[in-house]
Amino acid sequence: MTRRSRIALLVLSYLGVLAVGGAVGLGVGFDTARKSQRLGGGMGAVEWFNAHLCAERMMGDPVAYRNVLSDYLAVLRTRQGKGGGIVLNDHTTAVDVVLTESRLGVLAESQGNSTEASQYFGQAVADCPSAWKDGCAAYRFSDTVQTVI
Repeated sequence: MTRRSRIALLVLSYLGVLAVGGAVGLGVGFDTARKSQRLGGGMGAVEWFNAHLCAERMMGDPVAYRNVLSDYLAVLRTRQGKGGGIVLNDHTTAVDVVLTESRLGVLAESQGNSTEASQYFGQAVADCPSAWKDGCAAYRFSDTVQTVI
């Protein structure tokens, strides 16, 4: 092998290393950007519903508050079991479902609708094992929601 061919092979090997490094760098960069975008989307959804729920609870009427809670519960149900969320992962979603059902139960109870309240609390108890492993009872959710609200 001549000196020229050794130099050419050395240059080609350096170029190959640079190409592989660049490809790995691009892959990591795009993956980080995708995860950041997903985090931003999750945070935006959580923040929007949080602000909307707070505004309706403080300034709106109970019907509008109930509607927003129901919409939020529907969104949470569509996210259940999909995993992969950074902010709303499966466990966080399960806890939020139970607490939202409990909030709906407390609201129905405050309006004197015991049938609807028992339905929401019953659903919260049924959904509870995916959120908490240490016992699930309607009074526990009611007390927790009353404390948080």
